Amino acid sequence: MEFLLDSLFSTKLANYCMFLEVTNLIVNPKSSSSIWKSILIKRQFILGTLTDLFKMIPCRLFDEQSRFKLIDFLVSRKLLVKGDWFCDAKGTAITGYIKGSPADSEVAVNLAELGIDIEEYKRSFNPNNNVKRHIDGNMINQSYLFSTLLQKRIDSDDWFKENIEINESLIYTINQLFQTTSNSRKSFF
Repeated sequence: MEFLLDSLFSTKLANYCMFLEVTNLIVNPKSSSSIWKSILIKRQFILGTLTDLFKMIPCRLFDEQSRFKLIDFLVSRKLLVKGDWFCDAKGTAITGYIKGSPADSEVAVNLAELGIDIEEYKRSFNPNNNVKRHIDGNMINQSYLFSTLLQKRIDSDDWFKENIEINESLIYTINQLFQTTSNSRKSFF
């Protein structure tokens, strides 16, 4: 019984320490710019699901609840944009995250608050300077397709449009039969 209580206390204490660490990161984001760089820059994340983001946040430092808090913080700062960027084979929307556009002034200000240089952030989108970053099937779960919302997001942002290109064969489209004159007329024979 005593071992069980010690184990429970130890777990509660570890969770509390993680809570304090995440709270400190959010209240004083410049205090640990290496964590933010690990998520936003070092792994060259551009687009992905929650699972992909979880892989970017070290599990030895943060539990699941703490990871959610960190991601929510980045979304609130527009450094990540949450949306239905993916679809499954049936067209069901799947939520994902895309990095905030470097052209957005709020993104630049919020990056500075985290101790991240905007030029370093831009380079993380495309480490092969002067060539568009090609987003293809290697960047996503193989059972997902990109949604048309993602394509619209990229096309509506000049910086994204100039620096990112999506493999169009991986965008979910609905095949519809359109009425033609040959199948709309009645035969009188």
